[in-house]
Amino acid sequence: MYLDRREKEKLCNIIHKILKERGGYWITGDIYLKNKQEKLNLKFDNKTKEFFEQHHIEENRFESFEEAEVFFKKMGFIIDKVANMKRSKLNSLKYFLKSATIKQLFKMRKAGKIQATWRLRIAVD
Repeated sequence: MYLDRREKEKLCNIIHKILKERGGYWITGDIYLKNKQEKLNLKFDNKTKEFFEQHHIEENRFESFEEAEVFFKKMGFIIDKVANMKRSKLNSLKYFLKSATIKQLFKMRKAGKIQATWRLRIAVD
């Protein structure tokens, strides 16, 4: 989410070259969707807002998971595995649930999934 399209393509080319030479996978947790934070109505301090604006964070995110998949396919990768995070295993969940309001929990559920972690491998030529 910190890289623009051109920078993402450059990074993909570098990683693709390395994986082609050495094998292995690329695990990336940087599959973030646009406009999902708005649905959560999150409030950021001025320093955070400024950082997001300077780095064009919102503009650099993907429109959908499908768009992200198409992008990575174009760059020569396929999704090998999608991480299935079990929220119940997060150590911080119990503290979050204690401090979140019903309204906040409802907004989070309504916003849906906003991030994914994928294991990518290079597509077979």
